Amino acid sequence: MTDGPDARAAALAYEAGGSGSPVVLLHGLSGSGRWWSRNVPALAQHFRTYTVDLPGFGANRAIRWTGLDDTADWLATWMADEGVGPAHVAGHSLGGAVAAHLAVRHPQRVDRLVLVGSAIRPRAARATTRATDLLRTIQRRSPGFTAMFVRDALRCHPRSAAAATVEAIMTNWDGRLAQVAAPTLVVWGEHDPITPIARGRAIAASIPGARFVSIPKTGHNPMWEDPETFNAEVLRFLGGDDPHASPIAGGPHPPTPLSHRDGRGGL
Repeated sequence: MTDGPDARAAALAYEAGGSGSPVVLLHGLSGSGRWWSRNVPALAQHFRTYTVDLPGFGANRAIRWTGLDDTADWLATWMADEGVGPAHVAGHSLGGAVAAHLAVRHPQRVDRLVLVGSAIRPRAARATTRATDLLRTIQRRSPGFTAMFVRDALRCHPRSAAAATVEAIMTNWDGRLAQVAAPTLVVWGEHDPITPIARGRAIAASIPGARFVSIPKTGHNPMWEDPETFNAEVLRFLGGDDPHASPIAGGPHPPTPLSHRDGRGGL
């Protein structure tokens, strides 16, 4: 088999930096690891960060998308090969759906889980996302994000993007979220038109013990639109269960130089 999880994990492009316990960051639909560029510096002061491009996107655009379950298996294989994990895993939009699948299918690989504006449709939730909604939220609420989004959208494999979109809309999550055993933080933009905040609350209610946080005055990309608030909430969660505790006990780890495999090719 030439295109299974083992072969794809061996060809994976990613970037890593910082030191400490691992944090794996998964981007949204048609995106790349660059979507976390406003969060990695803060996280890398305390953790070893890995920004991973999903199959069909970014620097991994030549690796075709073959489904949420397969992508979760692919990530688990890569983590095992690289000695990454158990890790904290954060996913935005499509990446959130992948992260949740990883937590269910490979719970031994996930320490804590962060779901950000995730493309997860709980039972009875309507699929209302439109391309015009995406363009509006990017233009209104994400200054500086538009050029990056357009560039990443042009880089991704169109068939992978189409297949991932359909799967995100159609996947039946009945019973799956209840199987997430990892401590979970659900983070949502207060004015997210792509995945409405009611969906975020429903996701949090479906995961045992999950914590829900809304970032005021943000849309679908709260990690980009208000990185200071987002980073503080995530660091607090990853540092422990006490919301009043300092973000990371013991102070920051000294950062280490950025490393990567295969890099992130341009257009």
